[in-house]
Amino acid sequence: MEQEPTPFISRFAVESAFALFLAAFGAVIIKGALEFNIGWGDIGPEAGYFPFRVGTLIVLASLINFCHAIVQRKKLAAEVFLTREQTRNVVAFAIPVIVLVGVTIAVGIYVAAALFLLFTVGYIARHRLWVTIAVAVGTPLILFVLFEYVFLTPLLKGPLENWLGWY
Repeated sequence: MEQEPTPFISRFAVESAFALFLAAFGAVIIKGALEFNIGWGDIGPEAGYFPFRVGTLIVLASLINFCHAIVQRKKLAAEVFLTREQTRNVVAFAIPVIVLVGVTIAVGIYVAAALFLLFTVGYIARHRLWVTIAVAVGTPLILFVLFEYVFLTPLLKGPLENWLGWY
């Protein structure tokens, strides 16, 4: 007999938290818009006109979603959003991505991407060694050629730039 997955987060918790998060985001937009005029000037809308209205719409929509979640609380609380196993998978993906951001600042995007792919493809996804190395080396090289030579958009290279004499 199959064991039923252990619930970790209910749909109610996620919907409520996300609605409140978006309401706070909208409030930040409103606060920023209030630093400017939010009305209509002689030549059209002032600098805060559209941001104020967009922030207001975000807050209103978020509050409606929050109220809907409260009304549907019993139904949504019974629905599982994430099980413990799914949460482990999300965390196993999220932590390397967070580390990628920190490492990118220190060593540049290309070296960080190679290290990230080496870890995720080799350790987490458990691919063969030759596939792991091909992806971990090939992807940053392709991205380097695309951004540096095709798009002419230099990305953060960190100390690699100095080591190779690029300025």
